Amino acid sequence: MTPVRSAVSLRAKKLLADVFKDGSPAASDWDQVFQAEEFSSEVMADVLLQLHQKELYDNAVDCLLAALRNDHAQPWIYDVLAIEMKLAKRPALEIERALQSRTDFAGGDPRQQMITAAMLARFDAGDQAMAVLRRVVAVAPETSDAWLQARSIADKFQSPVDQVWARCGIIRHVWTDDFEKEHAEANQTIAKIAEKMQRAGAVKEASQAREDLMEASKIDLRIVVEWIGQADLDLIVDEPNGQQCNFKRRLTPNGGRLIRVSNGVEANSGRHREEYICRVAPAGNYKARLRFVYGKVVNGSALVQITHHEGRPTAKSTRTVVPLTREDAEVPVLVEPVR
Repeated sequence: MTPVRSAVSLRAKKLLADVFKDGSPAASDWDQVFQAEEFSSEVMADVLLQLHQKELYDNAVDCLLAALRNDHAQPWIYDVLAIEMKLAKRPALEIERALQSRTDFAGGDPRQQMITAAMLARFDAGDQAMAVLRRVVAVAPETSDAWLQARSIADKFQSPVDQVWARCGIIRHVWTDDFEKEHAEANQTIAKIAEKMQRAGAVKEASQAREDLMEASKIDLRIVVEWIGQADLDLIVDEPNGQQCNFKRRLTPNGGRLIRVSNGVEANSGRHREEYICRVAPAGNYKARLRFVYGKVVNGSALVQITHHEGRPTAKSTRTVVPLTREDAEVPVLVEPVR
């Protein structure tokens, strides 16, 4: 246990000892605690987790309601309140009111909702946690951390459907610096889950998992630029509706993104690569521009590989050697509608 975690645990235990010193506390005892001092979100979470694990659900409800009455609200508090109310067999109307208050309080802030999902997972409410994260990525699909958190929670509760869904989301939307590792793990795990389903006789579910993986892996357009030498080039992609993807704007509203950017010096071998993808590319005329920044490129040229409809039967790829000058080298790219 880290020093910070130890301090949180000690403060939570002291709070509980003070409240329970005369036996089971009344609601007013919790009010006195929260009126006397402020507690961090971590301490409150620890207190509630201890009450939950001891099955003191009514006490947990009283604690949460007192926190709300005394301005100690947290993003996760209404979701946990609804769980504890249900376990304490409180009226359905009270539970519904708590959930409605959650919506009013947290709004659509993805980070607050991710905190809520983490808290729900700690309280063994896996389905509710996943429901929160599904709402997050429905509104903000490019929130990489939400997909990674969904994978972690799905793995904790061993929910195959959620495990596949989270990993398909990672393949589609997670393009952090270690995306290759994350994508490889996603592919391997989905394959294992599908195989396990198949062996268990869940043929339809196994087929669906494999189909979901294939769909997540489809990319309408991929442009790769490679060169050798101690030199820096910039890949710039003009999209048909006037959007431009470049090193300053690595994600466009169309979903086009630069997933690799080289500064020309980091590769010991002298081999460099920049890469653009657009998973669902609008049909039309694109333009890949190669901008020479500095240095010396071997043979004075770069290799441009363009792949259309990756992951589909209609996939095709072309490779072109492009001479470099002080002016931008341009490679036209036509994306036709997917049939």
